[in-house]
Amino acid sequence: AAVTDNLKKVVETLKSRVTGGSQLSAAMEEQSAIFSNFYVKMVQAGEASGTLPMILAQIRDFTERDMEARAKVKKALRYPMFVFGALFIAGYAQVAFVLPKMAKTLFSGMESLPLPTRIMLGVSDFATQYGLIFFVCMAVGIALLKYYIGTPDGGYNFDLLKLNLPKFGAMVRSSVTARFAKMLNVLTSSGVQVVDALSIAAETVDNMVFEKALKKAKKDVLGGIPMSVALESKYMPAMAIGLISIGERSGALSEMLEGVAEYFTSDMEEKMEGV
Repeated sequence: AAVTDNLKKVVETLKSRVTGGSQLSAAMEEQSAIFSNFYVKMVQAGEASGTLPMILAQIRDFTERDMEARAKVKKALRYPMFVFGALFIAGYAQVAFVLPKMAKTLFSGMESLPLPTRIMLGVSDFATQYGLIFFVCMAVGIALLKYYIGTPDGGYNFDLLKLNLPKFGAMVRSSVTARFAKMLNVLTSSGVQVVDALSIAAETVDNMVFEKALKKAKKDVLGGIPMSVALESKYMPAMAIGLISIGERSGALSEMLEGVAEYFTSDMEEKMEGV
């Protein structure tokens, strides 16, 4: 209900501003906490070209597909996280409660135990006697990790880690590449200049490693370097670069970007099945 009420207030504010003579894009820009630069620039392009209804339809389609893709990624991650949590709890229960009882039966009367067995029993004793302290320390560690990830350096390193994880990293790379290509295609085909489109994509690509690469690409394009060359980086797939290069040379950039988005969306979904 609160979300619906807030949305009504935003719509009423936009209506009031537009009725008062403001451009829709200007009214949206005033609501920057809700409308990112992507939406503002898209609407500006529609207003300038007289194609605002078509642009709004493109925004709707892009947003729907983007939300669907994000939901799929979250769903793909939910099961492995659940399994990991269940295994951790089961492992702790075995070490803290089952192993001590087994040890009394199996090792009673033995004067000397092998080193691996002594280590295992030591871990079991620690888990039994200091279990509460262990979980408190773990909770503090998780809180500190969340704080670190919230910092610029921590966020960048966390995004870098996600890109380098086995299996999961390839899925994230495909997901971010597909999102970037969709966004760039929608922006450039709506009349937004490539440099502005790269800047907007960098702000909203949702991965700080890609964000840094896109900001560098923007500077290179401003310096006269072709976009396909400027986008070359360790984490941008070579296939995406190749298709963008073909699009630049043939004048079919929009078609190539759409192809990149479709291919890497399919690739992401295929990789989800293996996570």
